[in-house]
Amino acid sequence: MEKSELVAKVKEAINLTKEKDFNSAGKIYVELLKHDKNNPTILSLLGLLYLNIGKINGAKKLLTKANKLNPNNPTTIEALGFVMYNLCEFQKACTFFEI
Repeated sequence: MEKSELVAKVKEAINLTKEKDFNSAGKIYVELLKHDKNNPTILSLLGLLYLNIGKINGAKKLLTKANKLNPNNPTTIEALGFVMYNLCEFQKACTFFEI
């Protein structure tokens, strides 16, 4: 997939998320991950989507992987804090909020 096509698909998924069409946005992110399963941006975006729709365990898996690939992304770090909070892992949540 060409970079311009990737960027266009990510923008489309972000717009669908803003419109609360989480199912369609999720499908786009999953399809993009088939082309690049280690893309930290897409992993993080899908993880955030899962967090927002209550798929906490899926969010944890995706955001943890995104964080390992790109440990300096503040959005991913903060989202991991919220994941841990939702899982009642408060000590872990604090470590993400303290960074």
